[in-house]
Amino acid sequence: MQDQSLQIKRYILEAVTSHTHDIVSTAMHKFSVTSTTIHRHINSLIKDGKLSKSGSTRNTKYFLQSAYDRTKKYALNNKSAEYKMFEDFKDIFQRFPKNIYQICEFGVTEM
Repeated sequence: MQDQSLQIKRYILEAVTSHTHDIVSTAMHKFSVTSTTIHRHINSLIKDGKLSKSGSTRNTKYFLQSAYDRTKKYALNNKSAEYKMFEDFKDIFQRFPKNIYQICEFGVTEM
């Protein structure tokens, strides 16, 4: 049973990019298990930080979690918050060409 659990989780992680909206039914049919079983595995993957969920009920979509996916909240009453925002996401911006990086920096810190 443990082996099937690992197979289901591995399948979900491999197939979720092409089945964002129907991964539950796809996995159910592939492994002949209930939706509750698939949801239990999906929730475990979400808790482990490997998947993220968007929407609810019929509009639910699942996505692979990336090291670049994050959510932060800032109090905008502080003038330095905009610089803190840019610093917190700088690793993402650094992947871009220099001109795009500079546009992002200006857009966050000066506007």
